[in-house]
Amino acid sequence: HYTYHLKEKVRMTKINYNTQEFAETVKSSKSCSDLLRKIGLRPVGGNYATIKKWISKLGLDISQWTDEKN
Repeated sequence: HYTYHLKEKVRMTKINYNTQEFAETVKSSKSCSDLLRKIGLRPVGGNYATIKKWISKLGLDISQWTDEKN
């Protein structure tokens, strides 16, 4: 379940996704670093924290992720 309406936007400095697009990209990703690359961000420190914040806010499932930064 999304805690945000699907027409809301996930806004980060360099990306702008609607929540449905973001949720689908999270679901199709194998790891946090994979997700970051897919959305055009470098897999480095602060980007992980920002992604985790949005995943938590939206209540998205990341159980399929395989990397150590879950």
